[in-house]
Amino acid sequence: MASRQSRDGHSDAEPVLSEEAWNERDLRAYQVIGKSLLERIRSGEFRASGKLPTERDLAEIYGVGRAVIRDALVMLEVKGAVQSRQGSGIYIMPQAYAQGVNVDPSDGFAGAELAVAQLNPQHLIDAHQWLDCQIARITAARHTEDDMAAMEKALQGLINTSADEEYEPRNHHFHRQIAQATHNFEFVFMSEQAWQRRQQSPAMRNLSVLLYGDRFRSLVFADHQRTLDFLHRGDGDGAFYSMWHHYENLKTALTLAESLPAIQG
Repeated sequence: MASRQSRDGHSDAEPVLSEEAWNERDLRAYQVIGKSLLERIRSGEFRASGKLPTERDLAEIYGVGRAVIRDALVMLEVKGAVQSRQGSGIYIMPQAYAQGVNVDPSDGFAGAELAVAQLNPQHLIDAHQWLDCQIARITAARHTEDDMAAMEKALQGLINTSADEEYEPRNHHFHRQIAQATHNFEFVFMSEQAWQRRQQSPAMRNLSVLLYGDRFRSLVFADHQRTLDFLHRGDGDGAFYSMWHHYENLKTALTLAESLPAIQG
């Protein structure tokens, strides 16, 4: 990481990273950069614009790849220091100037890295995809007639949803019924944990509203019905790949959802 003149006017005469940040050798690259950015924010360097330089510019300033910068920004966003707005920039939140927002090197994997993993919507979808597909495959071999009736009832309730605020709870209920039909509490527990993480993400709340809308609603219902058909036949591979296809459709919707203003709450 070399000091250089940046497009935001950062002087080559000043080190990009403070000596304190550089001495924290136990920090990963993105944590070091996140700590540096917080120091620069608090120094007032970006106060005039209220925004950070672009990912591309930050990667050039710090001499690292954009993936490292992106992880640093996600970490800062999780901590409430910045907010990324697609097509607009990386905005500095008022609380970023408070000393209570820190990148603590003692956090380790259980802190900063886990927080990033919890709230990165693409990571959430990838993890949930693998989990739900395996659950569907197991359910195909283990469900009872009562389980099948409960899954079909849950899907019908989702189809009959009349308000967007009802969509996510009913969608969650449908997936819960599939998990419960494995007759393995650990799968149910892991599924519930994944749903709790989804509910923490503004991007995922945007996704829920988008899925209720005209563009994706019928597609989601068709995906779910196809999965139930495979489950009813006891076809584990078919259920797996049907669920996989459903999550690929969610990834397409998520790309659109991330371009929408964040839903507060």
